[in-house]
Amino acid sequence: MRPRLLVCLGVLVVALSGCAATPAEDDLPDSAPAYSAAASPTTAPEATPDPVPVTTPTIPYDGDCDALLTAADVGTIVGQLSVLAPYEGARVPEVDVSAGTLGGLACEWYGDWQPRMMAFPVDLVPADIAARYTDVVCEGYLYDGYGCRVARTTGDSWVLTTLPVTGEEMSGELSADEQSVLDALADAFAGAVAADPGTPVDVTESWWAPDCATVAEQLDLPTLLGSTAVEEGFPIDGSWDVSGDITETAGTLATCDWYAYGDTGEMTGLRLIMRPGGAWAWDDLVAYRDDLGPVVIDQSAAGATDAIRLSPETAEYEYDHYLTDGVNIVAIETDYLPGDVDAAVGDIFQALAAG
Repeated sequence: MRPRLLVCLGVLVVALSGCAATPAEDDLPDSAPAYSAAASPTTAPEATPDPVPVTTPTIPYDGDCDALLTAADVGTIVGQLSVLAPYEGARVPEVDVSAGTLGGLACEWYGDWQPRMMAFPVDLVPADIAARYTDVVCEGYLYDGYGCRVARTTGDSWVLTTLPVTGEEMSGELSADEQSVLDALADAFAGAVAADPGTPVDVTESWWAPDCATVAEQLDLPTLLGSTAVEEGFPIDGSWDVSGDITETAGTLATCDWYAYGDTGEMTGLRLIMRPGGAWAWDDLVAYRDDLGPVVIDQSAAGATDAIRLSPETAEYEYDHYLTDGVNIVAIETDYLPGDVDAAVGDIFQALAAG
């Protein structure tokens, strides 16, 4: 809530004084008052305090997908298509810090049909995305997903519902029963989010806005990767879902990837995922990675307030280093980095912080 500005208004004090006057012939009545106004005291207005930025978002149902819609509710809606009842429950596909920073939420429910939903404040959804899903669209998503999806706008929220389809159903069209289920899910999800909408954090000057070309120059990638033939990108398939497009546009998600092949033909590379404004979720992120053996490391010399390294034995080909400056988070994959990884991680963090 923004602080109320209390303005003290000066009270105009009017002094009344009377005096006797001798009328000249018929110019004045028998007594004529004379008024003089005293100088009005004034009070300097109080300085308006700068509003305190909101650094923790409000996420629908505190990110609890089962509270948004229970497995039993989902099972009832999908029941005419599903042979599994009740549903096993909901899960967040990952700790989606970038969506959460915007007050967004993504959920998936387990069963032989696995509906998905994502929700964002409507004013943070790009117009082309909002227009695309006004009607049902059947398409691929993520690595190998395929489904039919439609959006609902209710109150201040935009909610996208996806009904995955496989095999013969991948025709680009839904049967009448499938269409009925998708509509029922979309209405249920939208109604639930409308009852507990999300709100984003405030953007501040401390947010990173990384430019990959600038970061590459600051890091001296040919030296870091041991090759002058550095390429931008990474030779591994994968893509974001719609939530990635929304968060990239809003500035809460950014990625930089590079790779190279040296004289021996061995690939080296570096992958970064930045979450500007995402430090509110640091503890949750560390807890989410608990099964991968996080170890606290000291990167304070590079400017990090907290940092962890995941166990190499359990986190192979994962983003294995996480660092924060108290405002932003970066995840770094170091599996393809040659040389001194700890020194490289510090240099990477400093390059991002330098902007």
